[in-house]
Amino acid sequence: MKIKQKLSYLMILPAIALGAASAQAADADKRATAAQAVNAPARTSAPATAGAAQMRASDLIGTNVVNRQGEGLGEIKDLVVDTTSGKVQYAVVSFGGFLGLGDKLFAYPLERFERASERGKLALNVDKEKMKSAPGFDDKAWPKFDERYRAGVDRFHGTKSGAANVRYARASQILDGDVKDGSNNDIGDIEDMVVSLPDGKVSYVVLEFDRAWNPDDKLVAMPMKALKSEDGDGSDLVYTANKEQLKGAPSFEKNRWPDMADARFRADVSRYEQTWINNPAAWKEAPQAQRSGPVERAAERTADKVERAAERAGDKAERTVDRMSAPAKQQ
Repeated sequence: MKIKQKLSYLMILPAIALGAASAQAADADKRATAAQAVNAPARTSAPATAGAAQMRASDLIGTNVVNRQGEGLGEIKDLVVDTTSGKVQYAVVSFGGFLGLGDKLFAYPLERFERASERGKLALNVDKEKMKSAPGFDDKAWPKFDERYRAGVDRFHGTKSGAANVRYARASQILDGDVKDGSNNDIGDIEDMVVSLPDGKVSYVVLEFDRAWNPDDKLVAMPMKALKSEDGDGSDLVYTANKEQLKGAPSFEKNRWPDMADARFRADVSRYEQTWINNPAAWKEAPQAQRSGPVERAAERTADKVERAAERAGDKAERTVDRMSAPAKQQ
């Protein structure tokens, strides 16, 4: 009898142990779930740019705009860039007669746009009736986007205005502009800007320097803080450092652009940016020989500009073909 009781006890013991283990596991799951709930606010407060979409400014210009229902509204004609802070403040939209809005252009804060489900399009979160009363302007009479004008636009859209003493420029003019040195010499071209959506931060500017400055002839990525806009329309940017400091900037081959979703490349640009945050007066006077080269160097710069202009025209044509063929690819 005692033997049978002992055997029964030994058979029940594993079941008891299994039940205890299950209870402990369930309790551990509850504690883990509670910990996740506590930590959730900390994760959501992380910078939004980490997972934001990255787009080239040259691709944003000309992008089709739809509403949340997928109805076509118009297209982005240009971007308005705060060159002081390095942020795209507005996207200027042409509605092409939609809702009887005529041929006027309208500045919308970039934060109002979302990535549309359809490739190559952006969605504008705005009420149709409110669109009719939005402040607009004629394509031949662009406003200066001074503090007063921006205040009216932001008040209408309910968005926060940028700082008062800043310089604004159209992205299309920046992309057609030159890179200057501290003595106003032309030392390269502005190739493109990579913009983070929806916050509008310019993640980096892509520049092509003359071979005298960049012998390996690669494209160079750098933060807006490394550049100053000092001319009237903001199209030309001044590189505020010297050749030695240029060597530390991230670079890549012209035909091998980095994946814009690659956080590691943007981290490289951020590390380079620290030199401008820590030392805003980084530019040092370049030697006279660098500022006033011989006739051969001037001829080389001219040849470089012609070559870059041809490459940019080819890139633009290729991007246009890609945009036009995008819907066909989906079908």
